[in-house]
Amino acid sequence: MRTFSARTWFCKPAPVSPLACASRGWVNAGVDALACDSCDARLRFSVPAGAPAADRAAAAARFASRLDAGHDELCPWLRKRCAPGLSAFPPLSPEAVEAQHTARAAALREAAQLLELPAVAPAALARMSQSRARCLARLLRRGPAPRAAGGLASFAAGAGGEAPADADPDADADADGEPVSAEEVNGSLEMRARLLAVCGWDIRAPGLTSELGERPPDATAAPQLRCVMCGARRVLRTR
Repeated sequence: MRTFSARTWFCKPAPVSPLACASRGWVNAGVDALACDSCDARLRFSVPAGAPAADRAAAAARFASRLDAGHDELCPWLRKRCAPGLSAFPPLSPEAVEAQHTARAAALREAAQLLELPAVAPAALARMSQSRARCLARLLRRGPAPRAAGGLASFAAGAGGEAPADADPDADADADGEPVSAEEVNGSLEMRARLLAVCGWDIRAPGLTSELGERPPDATAAPQLRCVMCGARRVLRTR
């Protein structure tokens, strides 16, 4: 998965998504190009710019069969794929989730004094707010809180699990739980840092990293946002 990026595997339909390709043994070897490290097989998938969505979907469906059968006959990946569970996030305790979020947010907040953090798109914030808007609002305004008060564990539960057994049913009634707007988030470096941190982004800049035990890059390295889970990166501009 770390080999795929928007620059070299852009906007591909679901049947040929990075996850679909990587789970069948393919790495992103260049623009629209796939390769197998085991058998050195090569595949290429591209569609003409401006092609209708239906044509793109049909081309992807046809190409998807080659992800299984495109390996050499003796390749261990031939017609094999990883178990779906391998793409799941690793299990973490609520305490570990909060500690990692706090470290990422602190590093991002420090970096924001010199670097330009990306603005939050209203549509992206709306998608995040669909399940627990008030909980997300409190998290961004106040930072992590105990589970009963709607902290990170509560927000994660609202994204697809059950609410904690000790959660306060009236916790969403306070003023800090009023839904947050993109304008409010973009106007506060603190809130922007917390939102980027809760989405898994950390900072890599000269002398600065939020990864415990990791050596910060030297002065020649370009400052960037990074996701340690998927390897996605974005270079940041200085103020």
